[in-house]
Amino acid sequence: SATKGIAAECLHLLVDRELVDLDAPVRRYWPELRADPTVRQALSHTAGIPVIDAPLADGAMADWFAIARAVEVQAPEWEPGERAGYHGVTFGWLVGEVVRRVSGRSIGWFLQDEVCGPLGVEYWIGTPESEHRRIAPLVAAPPRADGAPPAPSAVEGLDPTSLAARMFAPMFPPVCPPWSSAQFRCAEIPVANGIGTAVAM
Repeated sequence: SATKGIAAECLHLLVDRELVDLDAPVRRYWPELRADPTVRQALSHTAGIPVIDAPLADGAMADWFAIARAVEVQAPEWEPGERAGYHGVTFGWLVGEVVRRVSGRSIGWFLQDEVCGPLGVEYWIGTPESEHRRIAPLVAAPPRADGAPPAPSAVEGLDPTSLAARMFAPMFPPVCPPWSSAQFRCAEIPVANGIGTAVAM
């Protein structure tokens, strides 16, 4: 989720250039959005759309426009600004689609053009295949020394109808490609697959 801070940085560059207004509705930049949060509410996890309920095809997390359409039609869980709740997946599109529509570039390309390239840092949202050989794969936790299974993750055992389970669901197979796959690494998922060096971060 450190990727979310990098995505937010991209949007803040557009705010700094007076191309995006924090207090404007996201709909000013993304008119098709069903919910009506401000840009500030999108950035502060108070937009009211922390989940995606639309059915998603296998591998859809690697398809920017499939997820954008799903976020676009999502009914809000609460009125924007009424409360806060972690927008674990939708945050990336609420931020990234504004960046795309205002700048004319995907968030991954914007990040390279405006931040990483000028600063000479190695960080990507949508990592080119030429860099994949350098990426440490994600691996499952090994069994504990006493032979017991590893501690469950934060999402295991959640009630599947809960807000938390609905929020996290798109990040797991079959909707999300395996996290160490080339498809996942190449996709622009500005909430979870930013890849770079420690120095870049």
